[in-house]
Amino acid sequence: MGYQSNGALIFLQGILFFALNFMPNSAEQIRGVSITNQGFYNPSQEFTCLDGSLTLPFSSVNDDYCDCPDGSDEPGTSACPEGKFHCTNSGHRSKDIQSSRVNDGICDCCDGSDEYDSSVACFNDCKEQGKASREENKRQKELQLEGYKIREDYARKGKEKKTEQ
Repeated sequence: MGYQSNGALIFLQGILFFALNFMPNSAEQIRGVSITNQGFYNPSQEFTCLDGSLTLPFSSVNDDYCDCPDGSDEPGTSACPEGKFHCTNSGHRSKDIQSSRVNDGICDCCDGSDEYDSSVACFNDCKEQGKASREENKRQKELQLEGYKIREDYARKGKEKKTEQ
């Protein structure tokens, strides 16, 4: 196993350790919060806005009323104008969207998690989108490699021409 592989493995082990020891279980995960930020949202404690401006009872989290100036108390609703909603998008890339897009009738997350309380039925197509994205990345990598080989060939031919003179 190479140096980079060991680093990635250690990183993943660290994330797993954090997830198992400091995060609520999956049934308690807070809607709209990334896995790396779940530790800030502990239902058994008061919630402190991520900017540190206020401390609130945890019942104020995702209650559809914006208490924190940074919007961090409403990660799963559209209550805060500056709020962010985290789409896990398992099988594809996770992303954050403006919280104003939550329950607006448009499926912005490929897993449909942003429309949990709307009349729209979102199809979870993250695996298909992820597969298409990975195939496109592979195609781009192959294209870049081909271009690099052409460049190397031109450089070699240039050196040969230079030594001929």
